[in-house]
Amino acid sequence: MRKIEQLMKEAITNKQDFKLDNTAVYFNEHTNQSLVRLHNNLIAVIHHGEFKTVEVNESMFAEYPTRTTRSRLRALGVPASIKNGLAVLNGVTL
Repeated sequence: MRKIEQLMKEAITNKQDFKLDNTAVYFNEHTNQSLVRLHNNLIAVIHHGEFKTVEVNESMFAEYPTRTTRSRLRALGVPASIKNGLAVLNGVTL
């Protein structure tokens, strides 16, 4: 895992804002969610609660199936991949 992804995950765990290069995390205390952005595009929402869940912005990943987006999602524990230039989540092509 890349250093930027480790810092991103720490910010999410600590419910803090974080920004470095092309990656940012914004914590919203009112909704108890962390928004993960790449190049200012929302790629995932982390719902903090009894069980932390990750909601992927599938349309963004489908439109921009880049190695960087895939890497950030995988760092969040999402089974994301790219096959033949198409985004794949949980084994399903988007």
